[in-house]
Amino acid sequence: ARLREAASLEKHVLLKKLRDALESLKGRVAGRNKDDVEEAIAMVEALAIQLTQREGELLQEKTEVKKRANFLKQASEDAKKLVDEERAHARAEIESARAAVQRVEEALQEQEQISRASGKQDLEELMKEVQEARRIKMLHQPSKVMDMEHELRALRIQLAEKSNHSLLLQKELARSKRMEKNISHIYELDGAETLGSYLRIKPCSDIAPELSECSIQWYRISSETSKKELIS
Repeated sequence: ARLREAASLEKHVLLKKLRDALESLKGRVAGRNKDDVEEAIAMVEALAIQLTQREGELLQEKTEVKKRANFLKQASEDAKKLVDEERAHARAEIESARAAVQRVEEALQEQEQISRASGKQDLEELMKEVQEARRIKMLHQPSKVMDMEHELRALRIQLAEKSNHSLLLQKELARSKRMEKNISHIYELDGAETLGSYLRIKPCSDIAPELSECSIQWYRISSETSKKELIS
């Protein structure tokens, strides 16, 4: 700004010096040269007027720019202040809503605990009442209690008998499996395994029963398909 003011002052000084020089020259010339000097003086004065007007316009523009800058600055500050206020208001509303939700949740949890405790207590009281009613009913019906005891005793006896029978069946099944497993080691075939030969069943164990007491069935087995054919 100081440089601009110095430049403007320098321009005015130069124009004034130029005008003074032309005025001095005007007194020493005559005729057509004098007219030229007067015209030059008029041009210098016009330039001085234009310079003054231009400086006034620049000063006015500078004032307007400064005014607009101040207005924008104030508007920006007002907008920032408004945003901060709205943000603080929104934050306060959020905190208030959060506190309200928390209070509602706590109230619901408390109500649920009360309902659960009340329901449990009611159920326990109902069970006690049912048990007491059954006890009173049994006291007034002793014959029914005795019938139930006899029935329970009979069921226990049947269960014991079935358990013994099941144990015997398991033992018999185990013995049968052992006999089936060892049956192939009790007898053996004696004779040449060729066409037209005779085969004889011969016991190879002392525990082998008599063949007359056994039922024997012969089968023909194909070497190609391993299929058994009954021999009647």
